[in-house]
Amino acid sequence: MEKTFLTIGNTQIEFTCNMSKIPLVNEVTVERGDREIIPGGFGLVAAASIAELGAHSVLCTCIGDDRYGDMLARFCRDKGVSLDSVYTDKHLSTAFLMTIAEDSGARRSAFYPGAFEGIRHSFIEEAFAKRPDCVCASLDMPEEHISYIAEMADLQDIPLFLDAANAPATYPFDSICGCEAFICDETQAYRIARIMPDTMENCLKCAVKLASMVKTKCVVMKLSERGVYVYDGKYCSITPNRAKNASLVSGASAVFAAALAYTFLQTKSMEVASKYASVALAVLENKGGGVLGLPSVEEIGAYCKENNIN
Repeated sequence: MEKTFLTIGNTQIEFTCNMSKIPLVNEVTVERGDREIIPGGFGLVAAASIAELGAHSVLCTCIGDDRYGDMLARFCRDKGVSLDSVYTDKHLSTAFLMTIAEDSGARRSAFYPGAFEGIRHSFIEEAFAKRPDCVCASLDMPEEHISYIAEMADLQDIPLFLDAANAPATYPFDSICGCEAFICDETQAYRIARIMPDTMENCLKCAVKLASMVKTKCVVMKLSERGVYVYDGKYCSITPNRAKNASLVSGASAVFAAALAYTFLQTKSMEVASKYASVALAVLENKGGGVLGLPSVEEIGAYCKENNIN
């Protein structure tokens, strides 16, 4: 029977302007750089990634009653993501992320949450009523929503995959009753646990502390070029990192979480899932990242064959 994956999170329009340099105050510059408007947000990217892997993907989010909301809904339909739990707010505009990217690599962004703030507990409850087999979410959502999602997942014994996003060390982790996997990179791990996972010994110390703070069954840490570290409360392992610059690739966190959750439900092994998720990131990186570069099962299989990965 086909598994159902529920992703609860933000969907937004991402407007990026590429320019040589940021204008000074009251200065007007003429730029030749590209501009792009694409769908984004952890919720949308993770849900679309799961659908791309061939699973039944359901997205729970809130969009505005505007042309950008229509654009996001159309993208989800084209990718095969179920819109049954996507709600439209008549009063708030679709979430919008505006980014100015300089040739030097400097980036400045402003986020307008809009309809993202329209998500309600009732929306989440109705999404859980569809009895999903797995749930993905990110800590970029309001704290009360994350706590409610964890509570609902615990009540129905559904594995919850939680991405650390930009959660500060002061985040009320004790309000989260638990999750299947807590996913973070080394910067996020250090910010939360205050232990830099720069050696195998420190990786273990950091993972143990994270597991106690977040109350998770598994800690999955992405350690840039050193690999992916997995700690399940008893054992630890590290798998090769196939994507060398994943932290710079748009949508990397959502794609990794989606591939991890998808594979875990098939294999029940977080180590195997982390290997697959790492390959998914490599494919995403090779395709340029973002929603236009989401890896398919065929592309991941081809990468494994080309690089002799079992």
